[in-house]
Amino acid sequence: MQRLGGRSVSPAGSPFTVEEQPDFEPFVAAWERQSPVTQRTPADLGDSRRPAEFVWRMGPKPSRVQTTAGGVAGQLLMHEVHHRAQVMAMLRQTGVAAENLDYSVLMCERTPLG
Repeated sequence: MQRLGGRSVSPAGSPFTVEEQPDFEPFVAAWERQSPVTQRTPADLGDSRRPAEFVWRMGPKPSRVQTTAGGVAGQLLMHEVHHRAQVMAMLRQTGVAAENLDYSVLMCERTPLG
């Protein structure tokens, strides 16, 4: 969301680090404050071809990134898939039978037919 607005993002500025949120309850409160903004972002995307530029500050050297609003949105979606797969792998390593963490299975209401 920050990148869509042309603002750079760095790990040091994140409110969701162990340093910023060492305890669970403040983390949940910060997450709940951010949630409405996150939910509005896809609706506010605008023209997916709109240029988007930001400074990438993760890694050894900052770099300027030039893409589109659609490119940023695509990265957001694919990165979520990446983290979902990480969670599934970690759960499996602890013995949890995590067979399906698909978004539609977790978030969509299903009604049996017949």
